[in-house]
This record gives sequence, structure tokens and C-alpha cells, in this order.
Amino acid sequence: MTDLPAGWTSAPIYDLIDLNPKNGVSGELPAAFMPMSNLGTTYLSTPTFETRAWHQISRGYVHFAEGDVLLAKITPCFENGKAGVARGLPSGIGAGSSEFYACRTDQRVLSPDLLLAHFKDASFLRDGALKMTGSVGHKRVPKDFLLEREIRIPPRREQDRIVAKLKSLLGRI
Repeated sequence: MTDLPAGWTSAPIYDLIDLNPKNGVSGELPAAFMPMSNLGTTYLSTPTFETRAWHQISRGYVHFAEGDVLLAKITPCFENGKAGVARGLPSGIGAGSSEFYACRTDQRVLSPDLLLAHFKDASFLRDGALKMTGSVGHKRVPKDFLLEREIRIPPRREQDRIVAKLKSLLGRI
């Protein structure tokens, strides 16, 4: 990308996230369980969850933690913009649909809310839908599409300003 404002950079998403990191915990801790149906389609949607014991959900599901951005990878959920930031999790951890990508940012570098805005962008959703692979009804956005996608990165304070403005504008609609 060229013509970026002063202080901005761009980078492929793989330089900015840990994809589907494991939560290194065990036992009876209360944790969030999130099926696909609990992930919203709008930027202001707050993902909801059920509380379960960690040992019940620690296998066979995608792990996530407080502040991770969840992105649906399967059709039609991806095209519908199902994505959100995990917040308010019991014990700070959760697990959910194997059809999510969980993206953990270094929040000092990239705001989860700014990454979410990128995932909600019409061009991201359109380009991702064109790259889907698999059989009809079970198409998925390839991991490489997600990881190789370039994102514009403002300075961290500017990210906060952009996110606040976006939330304010969308809250009025």
C-alpha cells in the first residue's frame, strides 16, 4: 500500500496476530463457550457465550481469550460478516466453533477493534468470498487469505480515535 498518512504503516496480518493460539490452562475453571450462532454480524454486536467448565470445552474447539478477534471462516457466516471481539469472559478464556479463526493481537500495536473493523470491511468480505475453497455449502476462507491480507496500521493513539469515532457514528444509526 502506498500513500499512507505520516506515521502509518502497513503489514500482512500474519505479522500482527497469533492465529488460533491455545489457552495453556486445565481443569474446572469457568470459561466461555461460543457457538457460531452467538457471533454477531454488525460492528457493534457483542458476542455472547455460555459458561462451562474449561475441561468440557478445551478439546475439539478453537480456543480464544479476552480481547481476541473471532472471525467466521465458513459460508455463509463469513459473507454475513460474523465476527467480534471476545470480552467479559469468565477466567479470561473461552472456546468455540471450529469454524472460527481466533486472532490475538499485541494490543500495544494493533487494537482488536481496529482489526474487527478491517474484518467487517466490504472489500475484505468480498475478496475473502472469492477466495473460498471447498464444496458448495461447506466453503471456507483459506487461512492464507487471512494471514497474507495487508492492513493499514495507524499509530496506536490514532487507532483509538478511529475506533471511538466509528463506534459513535454506528451508534447513531
